[in-house]
Amino acid sequence: MLFIGVFMSALDTAVIGPAIPALREAFDVDNRQVGLVMTVFILCSLCSTALMASLSDRYGRRPIYLISVSCFALGSLLIALSPRFWMIVASRAIQGLGAGGITPTASAVVGDAFPPAERGRALGLIGATYGMAFVLGPPLAGLLMVALSWRWIFLVNLPIAAVVLILGRRVLPALRPAGVPSALDLGGIAATFLLLICFVLGITRIADGLWGFELWPGFLAAAAVLAAVLIAVEKRAAQPMIPLSLFANHRLATAYILAVGGGFGMGSIIFLTSIATAGFGVTSQHAGFVLLPLVVSSMLGSAGSGRLLNRVGARSLFWRVLRCSLQGTARPA
Repeated sequence: MLFIGVFMSALDTAVIGPAIPALREAFDVDNRQVGLVMTVFILCSLCSTALMASLSDRYGRRPIYLISVSCFALGSLLIALSPRFWMIVASRAIQGLGAGGITPTASAVVGDAFPPAERGRALGLIGATYGMAFVLGPPLAGLLMVALSWRWIFLVNLPIAAVVLILGRRVLPALRPAGVPSALDLGGIAATFLLLICFVLGITRIADGLWGFELWPGFLAAAAVLAAVLIAVEKRAAQPMIPLSLFANHRLATAYILAVGGGFGMGSIIFLTSIATAGFGVTSQHAGFVLLPLVVSSMLGSAGSGRLLNRVGARSLFWRVLRCSLQGTARPA
């Protein structure tokens, strides 16, 4: 059931790439405007991830997971019913708020339910679920756009969400942490949201030109200031939303750095379909098939890495993968 929810969230990420050319044609928007569809989703997903994870620690995994799935389904429905492009952007924000709580809560349930020796394999299966969604997503999006319309790409999420909600109420344990939870870290929540908003606006440069000049340096400077504010706020919080002690662990810090690098790389994938349509004459209905070699390799790598993680350990696996990557990119003498 957890994997179904993760699959639904990943499937939406997989189909948005093939849908971008169709959205651009349907609403007559340029690449910068249609990029809001993904930027707003990522921004709201980032903002809700830490919040939903903190709320699941306070009130239990099941209610937060089901609320996240419901929010995601509501956003999908509103996107399919949107007559204007700005409504799609607003609905993607709702969808992103739900998506931000699905994967971290599912991963937390894995940590609670599985013994340490089996967690690597279970988390590897979550990664493989992402790969499977990316494999099935592009051809599914193409078939739906050819047979019906781009709106059905998002309507597909509704029956999946219904299954997750029904099974979640029956299967997930209704456990809540013992004791009275401390006050919610409102200062940390506000600082995190503002930091992410400024950072995303700075690197995407969406707001540039609104008053006749570029704004991205100001947003990045504000993000740097807010990062310092966030650290100061979280040090004083009784129960911080983002425990700074996690960054003192060298293994976790390395994983965070790798995740940031992976995120920047994955963020550009959605525009490969637009490049295929604009530069190579691929139709919008068939653009999703361009991603198949990438996502098949990703699925196989996620599943294999999860199994190797339990056998050789995280450090050994990291260096093996890095060595293979360097050998693959090295030029022959």
